[in-house]
Amino acid sequence: MSGTRPLRYALLLAPVATAGAGAVQAQEADPFALRPPSPLLRDDVAGTRTFPGMAPAGRRAGPLRVFPAVSLRAGADSNVLGRTADRRGDAAITLAPALAATGTSGKAEYGLTAAAALTRYASLTDQNSETWDLGARITTPLAGRLTLAAGGGWSRRLEPNDTAAAAAVDGSATLYRQLGGDLALRAALGPLRITGSLALARSTYLPVTRADGTAIDQSFRDQRTVTAGFRLEHALPGGRVIFAQANLRRADSLDPLACCDRSSNGGEALGGITTSLGSLFNAEVAVGIRWRTYDAPAFRSYSGLAWRARLEWYPTPLVSVALTGQRDIVDSGIPTAAGTVVDRAEVKMFYEFRRNLDFVLTASATREKVRDRAPVSPPAPIGPPAPGFAPNPGAHSESVGAEARYALSNRYLVGAFTRFRNRSADNALLPRQGRAVEAGLSLRLSL
Repeated sequence: MSGTRPLRYALLLAPVATAGAGAVQAQEADPFALRPPSPLLRDDVAGTRTFPGMAPAGRRAGPLRVFPAVSLRAGADSNVLGRTADRRGDAAITLAPALAATGTSGKAEYGLTAAAALTRYASLTDQNSETWDLGARITTPLAGRLTLAAGGGWSRRLEPNDTAAAAAVDGSATLYRQLGGDLALRAALGPLRITGSLALARSTYLPVTRADGTAIDQSFRDQRTVTAGFRLEHALPGGRVIFAQANLRRADSLDPLACCDRSSNGGEALGGITTSLGSLFNAEVAVGIRWRTYDAPAFRSYSGLAWRARLEWYPTPLVSVALTGQRDIVDSGIPTAAGTVVDRAEVKMFYEFRRNLDFVLTASATREKVRDRAPVSPPAPIGPPAPGFAPNPGAHSESVGAEARYALSNRYLVGAFTRFRNRSADNALLPRQGRAVEAGLSLRLSL
């Protein structure tokens, strides 16, 4: 991701159509926000602050302020498919136009986003992909202290090969379409804010095509979800906020396998606090429980700890450090394993070397626990679990990366990136393992 303002405008205009499981695992955003959340809790520190003349100016189009941009990214990956043997490296190029617009009508505020990404590989053409993301959101005050927010979106997204949500078979890129919408109502009662929300989504996975041309159906992952949420926030002296939130989720499989219907009921309940620890630290911590109960006896239900945490340190005016972590449940790409519990921790350092040159260093670790049974022999055709399946295998991954961005002006930005990643498991035949090195260059034009 890149932008002429270090990170903030990158989040506003970045091609979110390429997001995959990371998006699912991301911390929930304020349903009333018209822009994606900042990467840090503060806006006046390295990594988020704006320098005069360096932010995209955008264009006025009637009642809208429009921010168009286009990015070109060229890079190489030493292990595109995620394998421990017969690794295949390749180079790829991605063209990613994006557009964001904000405006007002009376007291209502609204935002529109559109992004796309066209990726082409030099040799592994079955990994080529076209993704997009269209979204709209509006917020409007009602009578009294009530505010209504509504939004919706349509997207075609990619599950990256190095994640637990990628398809379990070697072949073309793992792609899915998603259509969804949400409605939220907020009541602001002095220091108290109460929000209720309802979200609907429908996800449809495209077949994966093997090298021999065989299409492997992925429709067992298609689902419709309904999520009802509630959040209570209370502001305390000193800028602290305590909160409690809960949600209930119903998922219905649209085309389940005879053995393995992924329909489920689930939810979570969390309580936490956002606070400043002096002038150098900000923190947010939430702890609670999460559960998911499957209709089919073939799958194990889950009930256990839910958590997320963020600690930010601002040791100098030019450096910010963010440590984040979270537990989630990810829908697995393995037909006979529905839910994977994922614990993720990440540390990022933002360094403003100059006002137009910044660096981002990232290190992350992920631990996955497959709740069901996974194959201990080469994957068979999709069907019920066979004898010889190992229960509850686990996987872990680590990555270390660096990115440099140099803003030539508020319109042009060039960047370079590199990353080392490794994914392994206690079952050697779980998919998407191996280590790799990535590197590349990027160019971004903001109009």
